[in-house]
Amino acid sequence: MRWSEAITLEFVKIYLKHECLWNPSHPGYKLKYQRDKAYVDICNEFKDSTTKCLSVPEVKMKIKNLRTTYVQQVHKILQKSSPDSIFEPSLVWFHEMDRCLKHIPTNRHIISSFQAPDTADLEASCQIWVDQELKNDTNSQNPDPLISNSEDDYDSPKTEDSLSPIKRDKPLASILNRKNKKKKLKHRPTHNYAKDKFEFVKEDEFDIYGKYIASQLRKMDLQKAIRLQLEIQSILSEARIADISSD
Repeated sequence: MRWSEAITLEFVKIYLKHECLWNPSHPGYKLKYQRDKAYVDICNEFKDSTTKCLSVPEVKMKIKNLRTTYVQQVHKILQKSSPDSIFEPSLVWFHEMDRCLKHIPTNRHIISSFQAPDTADLEASCQIWVDQELKNDTNSQNPDPLISNSEDDYDSPKTEDSLSPIKRDKPLASILNRKNKKKKLKHRPTHNYAKDKFEFVKEDEFDIYGKYIASQLRKMDLQKAIRLQLEIQSILSEARIADISSD
């Protein structure tokens, strides 16, 4: 049975009250027990508010569906808006969710497999408005920081000798040759990948200015920010066309 928009709005408000479920900077975001408690609290609060009963898996699925719909609505705004007219979502709960999710600065992407070529650059610049889509509803997606992510933390590294013990009757010369090879490998110069990575991510003044613009847009109303982004993109496009024409 489909919910009315009023009930959906009530669910969204209850969900957004539990910041550990959607804000990566919240102290409880990576704490499994705190997230699990938030899901149970949502079940109870939603029942008290609407008399509707939901299980924890149903709450997780509803959140996933709502966040996917939210991302689709943001994509519609980007596709259908122009400097003179901004597309307005008809969903009554959209602005309530956008009020919180548009300020999340990390792990954002646009969900779309049919981007038009001439709008791809614009949509990439508008990614600040879209939060990361909810991952699979499994407990492993919300790891407890007290539990290691890898069994390697518990297993001591196995050396070549422990895997293949040297037989007693093996000639001494072969053992010495193996040791010499290990010494050569040990002293072989290695490529400094850390240095390359640092040089690759080194920022210039344009990167810094881009982040400044993004921070200002996040503080604005969604419609105003979209309109400004479209105007900025229009100016950049005109400048690029002028460069091409002058060549």
